[in-house]
Amino acid sequence: QAEDGIRDVERSRGLGDVYKRQVIGFGGLGYFVGFSQIWVCFFMILFAGLLSWIVLGERTRAMSSNLGVMTVPSLLGARYESKFLQALASIIVCLFFIPYVVAVYKAVGSTFEAFLGIPYSISIAVIGIVITLYLTMGGMLSVLINDFINGWLICIGVVAVFIATYTMLGGFTEAHLKLGAISPFHVNMVPLSHPFFLKVIVGYSVVTGLGAWAWPHLSTRFITARDRKSIIRSVPIATVFLFIASTVGTVPCILSRVLFHEHGMSFTPAQMDVIYPVFVKTFMPAAIAWIFALGVVGACISTIDAMLHVAG
Repeated sequence: QAEDGIRDVERSRGLGDVYKRQVIGFGGLGYFVGFSQIWVCFFMILFAGLLSWIVLGERTRAMSSNLGVMTVPSLLGARYESKFLQALASIIVCLFFIPYVVAVYKAVGSTFEAFLGIPYSISIAVIGIVITLYLTMGGMLSVLINDFINGWLICIGVVAVFIATYTMLGGFTEAHLKLGAISPFHVNMVPLSHPFFLKVIVGYSVVTGLGAWAWPHLSTRFITARDRKSIIRSVPIATVFLFIASTVGTVPCILSRVLFHEHGMSFTPAQMDVIYPVFVKTFMPAAIAWIFALGVVGACISTIDAMLHVAG
């Protein structure tokens, strides 16, 4: 029963992947667009969370179970009775697997170097050895347990940064007033009819929300479900975890503009991926910064081991 619980929570999240994007990638977007980024979070929860499970979850689980397959390429090949399609899907996964994993390793190396002072090359080598060992020795269960622990570590880190940010700015009302004084645009969410919404928000929402439907390492969540009840149990868990990783994780970076402004610091769009880590390292207490760094590393490892299983 304990193992089933771990599987349900871990399968339902995709939290590591979301957290990695929020912190290393899209998190910095909040610095530039303000609370309009909450729209992106909303669509992420709606599409990557609720609708992906409702539309794809049970259908994918039932089909993979009936066909006796465990990977997305083998599912496509068995469903359409085509070895060519299975081979083509495998080639596509492997081709895009390489740059994807390289990007994730880069995030791990950069995090270790920035927060712990460990050289970039050594960081990547150590993480590679650790992942190889526990994947080889423990298999899928070790991955689930590791990601389960990482998931809670990520949640603690996100909530800690969220609370600390509002505390440093004098509370909820004071924080929003300070942000509004610097830029009224950043403190409000743009309406659906606003040109900025159509040009920027919709684009990011498609990538982070609908894009999740096509990621093979996240589709594996449905394939590994034991039965229909597992799918049903996972839906509310997925919604909660995605809310924490996206919305709660985004707000501190939006408010970071206030602290950066007070200290005479600013960023360009080309620096979007470093804003969140710089904010945490510069303004957060050491304990929170460490939890944050470990959460980022754990999220990246979670994505890497999931992709390795898909590629395998």
